[in-house]
Amino acid sequence: NWRDESMHVFVLPDDSGINLVVSRTPVPAGMDNTAYYEQTLEQFRTHLPGYQEHQRSEITLSQAPARRLDYQWTSPEGDMYQTVVLQIRGPRLLTFNLTSPAPFADGQREALLAVIDSFQAAG
Repeated sequence: NWRDESMHVFVLPDDSGINLVVSRTPVPAGMDNTAYYEQTLEQFRTHLPGYQEHQRSEITLSQAPARRLDYQWTSPEGDMYQTVVLQIRGPRLLTFNLTSPAPFADGQREALLAVIDSFQAAG
């Protein structure tokens, strides 16, 4: 059986280097949603060199609970500043990941989060 693990990458049309990656992956059968969120968020801490968490919160996305994490880490290209929004919908984990090679400017992160907030789940 084929498994859909689609990924879409959107890049701002300027020289900021900011992008938004939207992906979906299967949630392991029988796993509690809260436990899976925590396991996924823990993977950022344990797998990203120089990981520094700035904020972690519960939010609402398309009238359903989601998790938000703001952090930075050190990639081979240098520091990366990221905000990730995670939402489990049925058997899938939706991930919206904003990445910038520089700290987000005032209002920039909020404007980009508004794009994510405009997401409406089908059906």
